[in-house]
Amino acid sequence: MSQYVSLNEVVRSVLIEEGQYTNHKLLQYTEFAVRTLKELNFDVIQNIRSVELQPQSPNNTRYQLPADFVNYVKIGICTNGLIAPLGEAPGLCLVESYDDCGFVSSRTPDIEFETPVDTVYWFEGLKNGEFVGKRFGIRGGQSSKGYYRIDRENNQLLVDSLAAGNAILMEYISDGTSPEGEMNVHAFAEEALRAGIRLRSLRSKRNIPGAEKEMARRDYYSEKRLARARMKSFTKDEAMQMARKGVQSAPKF
Repeated sequence: MSQYVSLNEVVRSVLIEEGQYTNHKLLQYTEFAVRTLKELNFDVIQNIRSVELQPQSPNNTRYQLPADFVNYVKIGICTNGLIAPLGEAPGLCLVESYDDCGFVSSRTPDIEFETPVDTVYWFEGLKNGEFVGKRFGIRGGQSSKGYYRIDRENNQLLVDSLAAGNAILMEYISDGTSPEGEMNVHAFAEEALRAGIRLRSLRSKRNIPGAEKEMARRDYYSEKRLARARMKSFTKDEAMQMARKGVQSAPKF
């Protein structure tokens, strides 16, 4: 964890820089640090965590999201060591009706409309010994693994019947908190965190001139831009590799 610095260490260091050698303002500055770190996690650091979700409902269509979940990066099912992504379906019903056994009741409309995600059946590439590819007659962009929707009100992931019951792999942006209550900041964003703490402390004081507050604001956003550039470092070898991927050899006649 050498690339990370504890939040408590940064807060105490800022207090020492401002000449505060007691713990009277430790709680207040810790609050400034927590709020600043969450903002940095949203905009700059984007602390990405991975988790395997298990179904939490009787019909295996609902999964409880982590407590530190902010937004998802990738949602899918592990297939042959790779993540097969699920498709997003904003039309999945969040309000469900259940039968006496606790399973979702069938609510298939009587009218005809485009094939819903729950009734798409997929066939493998062989039929009667002949290669025919996947299912024909439906639009492109369909997902053979299933579909999902985020239920933010209940902090849950909702999937359709194709993906129901499977272990769902999700990469998501965390707000930086942990069940143990420990918070750390990446070394690249440490100075941005310090600048954010100073800015929030000046904003809470009425006797500070506006010019000084504006200077602190500019310093904070400057440190944020520098931290963002450091976090998104791109080496020469990676650039060459990306360039070579766009080159494809073709036969010459």
